Amino acid sequence: MSLTLTQTTSKPLSFAQATSQLNFALCLHGKLGGWKLAASELRPRQSRAAGGTGTGKQQTGDVWPSQACSGCGRRHNASADAASVRTELRAFARFTHTSLWRHVVQANRAAGHRVLVVLHSWSPEVGADLDALYKPDASKHEPVIPELDKVGSQHLSIKRSLAMLFALPGAPPERVMVARLDLLLYQDMPLQHTLSAPLWLPHSCVSSVHLHLAQADAAADETLIRSACGGSVGGRRVQPPQLSRFNAQNFNLARENDFGMYVLDYFFVGSVTVARSFARISDDRAKYQKEISRRIGRGAPQWSHVYWAHHIRSRLAPQGVTPSWLMLHEVDFTLARFWRHAGDCEVPIPAGSRLAVAQPPQPSARPGGPGGQGGPGGPGGPSGPGGGATQGGLLGLVSRASAVVLSRLTPSLYDFSVQFSQQQQRQAHANASSAGGAGASASLPVSAASASAAMTDALAPQCPARFATGESILCQWHNPACGPRVGYMLHMADAAGSFQQQAGLAARQLLGAEQCASTTCLEHTGTANAVARRKQGKRIKLKGGKRRSGDKRAAMAKRGAGGGAAGASVK
Repeated sequence: MSLTLTQTTSKPLSFAQATSQLNFALCLHGKLGGWKLAASELRPRQSRAAGGTGTGKQQTGDVWPSQACSGCGRRHNASADAASVRTELRAFARFTHTSLWRHVVQANRAAGHRVLVVLHSWSPEVGADLDALYKPDASKHEPVIPELDKVGSQHLSIKRSLAMLFALPGAPPERVMVARLDLLLYQDMPLQHTLSAPLWLPHSCVSSVHLHLAQADAAADETLIRSACGGSVGGRRVQPPQLSRFNAQNFNLARENDFGMYVLDYFFVGSVTVARSFARISDDRAKYQKEISRRIGRGAPQWSHVYWAHHIRSRLAPQGVTPSWLMLHEVDFTLARFWRHAGDCEVPIPAGSRLAVAQPPQPSARPGGPGGQGGPGGPGGPSGPGGGATQGGLLGLVSRASAVVLSRLTPSLYDFSVQFSQQQQRQAHANASSAGGAGASASLPVSAASASAAMTDALAPQCPARFATGESILCQWHNPACGPRVGYMLHMADAAGSFQQQAGLAARQLLGAEQCASTTCLEHTGTANAVARRKQGKRIKLKGGKRRSGDKRAAMAKRGAGGGAAGASVK
């Protein structure tokens, strides 16, 4: 039997029927949130200490913080009292379990392997439910520790889950998957594939912004993207995550830190040695905080994204451990509270087509000091890779099959040529070494260059290069180019709707469902797509024209009026 994950990874991932049983482990950690709120927004009730300092002892249970979310616009589908919150959390736990159990535990056991399951949570109110669902080999569910921030809480939970795993009798697992309790997977996780490298992280990209093109180029670009997706609402270009996009204080970061100090912290798969190293982040928190401040400034965001990136660059890369990459965020997985966004699909730009070509911004357009972005000696500066008047930038990458292209959505603050030119330099070193070292004297020794490149570029492949070069785009789930994936997303949403109804909440449909015009969508009658949507689609089809404003208002008024739950399992 062979199950293959296509399009979304740098290398194909597949299950092969096991010739011998391998031992794997799934360690789940953290605190469960709700259908619309992050776990951090469910806070323990505090009693007031003398003097009104608010540092009193924690009372039993958690409350849904109405004050914390009074302006967040997400309260209309959330429970308001503690009893309802617990009911909702139980339903949410069942929804996340459906995904993790199917795509990790069942998939790998079906391939002939043993999968240990260990749970640590800060959600004791649903601890019994989690144990009944996962039937773990070890588990512990503890009250929240109010003194811990999100970074401290997450890593202490990781540490304790791994401690339980390593205390189990028997041989240690070949690979450990450490994941959040609220991870929602759309693809199987073939752990056997991860034996080829000691650390695996998920691919992560963010939507591109800010490149200004001539109006004609921009219009042609949009038309091509819509055509590739096949729908009236097209796709999007994506870029590597950039720290300064999330935190304005870090706007003048050196490029290597701007793009090299953020990774997605939803899960990793690693060897026992690598997993133990992540567990030590909890003990070394204060040391890491100082090191991160020295690297990116005193205003460094206290996010696990940053701590993981620093851990990889400062602890693992110097030892020769750099990440391999699998799956793609918002395509193969997301967090369960974002289920309504569904999963995009990756679509290649048709051969012979061209997105609008743009020259990267000049280094002087980016402020920065010595070694900083745009500064002399820094990446993109006159002596840095891809900078100056040399043949650099996107149009100078002649080793690519065609000119590298950017749409109007590509960020002007990032020269995508950096990681490619660095890769070319590393390849040149390798070629020189294999040829007897010719030309090596003009640069660092190969070993030193390799070590430096490993620490600097360990995270460069986080967003696959095919997106930077315009070879692929992401299309929203409801576009015709997504094919059978549309049906899968509808069934996933049916499961979410069923669990919401069990919690006494109104079942909600997927975002963008009104744009879905395929037969699969129009004939679907589950909670993902209300009956009113199906009737509206038929009207559009019969009229053969655009939806009238009156039809749109009527459909919006009727939305949610019909459609029963289609069952509590993702098919």
